[in-house]
Amino acid sequence: MVMGWGVGMERWIIDYQVIWGDPADARTWAVLDEKLKVRYPHPCGVGLGILATAVDSGGHHTDEVYQFCRIRRWRNIFAIKGASKPGKPVIAQRPSMVDVTWKGQTERNGAELWFVGTDTAKDWIYNRYPVEDGPGALHFANDLPDDFFDQCVAERKVARYVKGFKRIEWVKGKAERNEALDLMVYNLAMAHYLGLNRYKEHDWARVRQALAQAGLFDEKPVQAERLALPVATQATQATPATQRPEPDPAPTPVVSPQPVARPIQRRSSTSGYLKRR
Repeated sequence: MVMGWGVGMERWIIDYQVIWGDPADARTWAVLDEKLKVRYPHPCGVGLGILATAVDSGGHHTDEVYQFCRIRRWRNIFAIKGASKPGKPVIAQRPSMVDVTWKGQTERNGAELWFVGTDTAKDWIYNRYPVEDGPGALHFANDLPDDFFDQCVAERKVARYVKGFKRIEWVKGKAERNEALDLMVYNLAMAHYLGLNRYKEHDWARVRQALAQAGLFDEKPVQAERLALPVATQATQATPATQRPEPDPAPTPVVSPQPVARPIQRRSSTSGYLKRR
């Protein structure tokens, strides 16, 4: 699932696809790698790429996930793992290095594992479901399957007592699927990794300026027309047809400049007494 983010953590589900294949097969990961390189057109005409990707390392194919993410760290493709504990941050402050050398030392350039606070992320997501527009709102695509929306609300909070202490946990039914909710949690974690939750108005203004500059230097004619159309429309509306043009101003007579008078030079004389000496 590809999600776009805006001002105030407003979200748009841009793409949702299911890749059928065996995670143990390298061809399945090759298909995923190509899909992560796709650029999505922005309304301003600029193609936007994926800035960060989270891959769940849980399950029976943890080593394959590490192998896929290890050589793609420069593209912000990370292995993640959920930490279902209350009060945990949406994403950890630093990753855990999972690769070790033959000496038993941590490999500095190895795979990274980021822990995600799933309870905190789900609280944030559920609290903003009622928001229809503006900061925190979630906008769904038109071609999502019907079971996608059921998966978004597949879990609920229940209170359990463990050794006499009350614990709030997120649980789901045995026959219910929650893949869509997990994908939302992963997207929120990557948004926190990029620091979008700390963006101010001047940060988003800088993003808009970068998009505008990228569109101006784009060589594709379709994108150039999209950028030029609003400018031409505004120029036409600024001058209505019913407005009478103002008459040209009367020509100003040209006056030749007067010669500048030179200052009068004083005559100097030398005393004859000094000459005699």
